[in-house]
Amino acid sequence: MLSCLVLGGTGLVGRRLLSQLMGDLNFSPVHSLSRRQTGLVDQKLSEFITPLDQMDSLPKAFCCDVVFCCLGTTIKSAGSKEKFKMVDYHYPLMAAKLALAAGARRFVLVSALGADPDSRVFYSRVKGELERDLMALGFSELIIIRPSVLDGPRSESRPGEALGILLGRLITPLMRGGWAKYRPTKIDELAALMRGLAKGEHCNGQIEYQKLKQGQ
Repeated sequence: MLSCLVLGGTGLVGRRLLSQLMGDLNFSPVHSLSRRQTGLVDQKLSEFITPLDQMDSLPKAFCCDVVFCCLGTTIKSAGSKEKFKMVDYHYPLMAAKLALAAGARRFVLVSALGADPDSRVFYSRVKGELERDLMALGFSELIIIRPSVLDGPRSESRPGEALGILLGRLITPLMRGGWAKYRPTKIDELAALMRGLAKGEHCNGQIEYQKLKQGQ
């Protein structure tokens, strides 16, 4: 049985992952660290509520086998590029360092398709910088999943993403070969794959979601 921590449990992916973990007999206890309550209730769930810049005040939360990092926002939601980078780069990196110090053996990150530290696109560059700097930490097992646009119910309106998902659904049957990686990523399937990787054999590296899905 594996103990685990979910960072970003109130978000789209994190909340779905938490729900699945609570029904998975392979995981217990399940920790959640976020800025507010998830609203989920289960006897094996322990919630740690704190501003993310103060997560180092809760070292007990990081005492686990596996850490799932589902932290992420948009520039629009964050309010500026600087605040976006705080959520998508600085907080995940801080969490990874705390997890490593606490003895976590596996770190699973939800990144993004196109992540590249040398990208001219700010979003992709930040994601790539995080991947690069996580790999430099020395985890024995670091799993980086690169999904496309996330397909699932959101608590906030994102017209651009909603349009992208709608178009993606319509043309998914035509997206084959090299285009398959751009298909919208269903959050139920993404969460299930994350759980599978966390309890599987040794795995390391960056994985595009569709390639991972095809390999299951």
